Amino acid sequence: MSNLKKLKGSEAHATYIVTGSDMRKLKNLKINLTCEDEFLEDV
Repeated sequence: MSNLKKLKGSEAHATYIVTGSDMRKLKNLKINLTCEDEFLEDV
């Protein structure tokens, strides 16, 4: 947990649209996110 601060300013990419609590967690960690323009589909 103490190393989470080291993620500040890092880059991440998701192959789907990140929403809700996942997006809030990334913003709180100050991780820059890019994502595709498709929602994750349940298979």
